[in-house]
Amino acid sequence: MSARNSTPSERDRPVFVLDVLMGIREEARRGRPFWFFFGAENAENMWSYIAGYLHCCYRNGFTDEEWGRFVDWLVDVKHEFPEGGGWVKKFLDDCGGDHGKVIMKFLDLAAEFVATQRG
Repeated sequence: MSARNSTPSERDRPVFVLDVLMGIREEARRGRPFWFFFGAENAENMWSYIAGYLHCCYRNGFTDEEWGRFVDWLVDVKHEFPEGGGWVKKFLDDCGGDHGKVIMKFLDLAAEFVATQRG
């Protein structure tokens, strides 16, 4: 997430959720706290952020198909998106209730998916 904005000619498609999450991950790895993006270091806040971003894309006429493929990958390949509680509950259990670790785990999985899908 650079301070420099892209002009439409520099981008061949809208900025979708995984693009934003990769920028957040990069900044977090450089020390920026998660509350800067989500208002608090809280996995539910991150999920609300993602849902809001997806809704904004939808309302602007964009379908984020890559997000759907990512969710399918979490379910089918990684088995990290269980029914009856969702990923937030599972990740909180996996990470001993540490929301910062939960957020980074999710961002690392997103980065793994992006690396395998985009090359």
